[in-house]
Amino acid sequence: MRRSFDRHHLMTVFQSVARQGSFSRAARHLGLPVSSVSKSVTSLEDSLGIKLIYRTTRHLSLTDEGQRYLGKVDQILNLIDDADDEVRGSQGQPAGRLRIVAPTIWGQFRLAPALSRFMMLYPDIKPELWLEDRTLDLAEEGIDVAFRPKLTPADQDHFCRPLPPSRQRLVASPGYIAGNPMPLATPEDLLHHRTLSYQGHDRVAPWQFWDDEGNSHSIKTDPVLGSNNYGVVLQAALDGVGIARLYDYITEKALDRGELIPLLTKYQQPERDRYLVYQQRRVGSAKLAAFLDFIETELGTKTAYGAG
Repeated sequence: MRRSFDRHHLMTVFQSVARQGSFSRAARHLGLPVSSVSKSVTSLEDSLGIKLIYRTTRHLSLTDEGQRYLGKVDQILNLIDDADDEVRGSQGQPAGRLRIVAPTIWGQFRLAPALSRFMMLYPDIKPELWLEDRTLDLAEEGIDVAFRPKLTPADQDHFCRPLPPSRQRLVASPGYIAGNPMPLATPEDLLHHRTLSYQGHDRVAPWQFWDDEGNSHSIKTDPVLGSNNYGVVLQAALDGVGIARLYDYITEKALDRGELIPLLTKYQQPERDRYLVYQQRRVGSAKLAAFLDFIETELGTKTAYGAG
């Protein structure tokens, strides 16, 4: 019995080191001294007779054996968590760890505030929110719920719920509008205004609009500011630097407070789909059921489909 308890502890520490990417971050995550974390990983390696982690003074990485072992550890610890959660759930109150992954910006601006409200409703559920733009495998990573901008072939094995799409909005501060009285009645008028643009590694894409008759307007702007960070673009808009086009979940609070004003609202702008994905084997989980109900109320979801 003692060995089983120790093994569970060692696996938990190893998993945290692998996920956090360093002994110090794992120690903070677990609330343990760094020396204790390091000794636990060494003890696990000694008991297995294999090297799990390559260590240098500034970096660590998993060996091939460590990567394979981590996959098994994830499965084992997830099964233990599932068993604990099922028993707790049978007593009434949902409880346990809830692992969630979401795209970085959407997770930061839209999901994180909602998650705070969820935690107040269910204090015994302990969410772990990963903000990640890569598509992660739910089973391999031990994820309970994933929010995705698009579905993958692997998601055919899971349940999927469409979420309301994220809509882009054209916004500017009252100060900018007051100081720049040039007309702004059509998308073409943007060519006479200062614009702010989110951009990735590629050039700035034209801004697309559709009028009531379905006619497309493609406007190639020459932004006074471009950034690969939505927060930078938002702040510049709030400061009155120019007109920005941002997703509704980024501008919502500023619009409610009157810090930004919506522009060209008669024109339709691009949308981005959102999906909520979860594993079939998690369906009976009380903590998952509580979260799904909350998200349906908070964001609005449609009927789930998939899982074969």
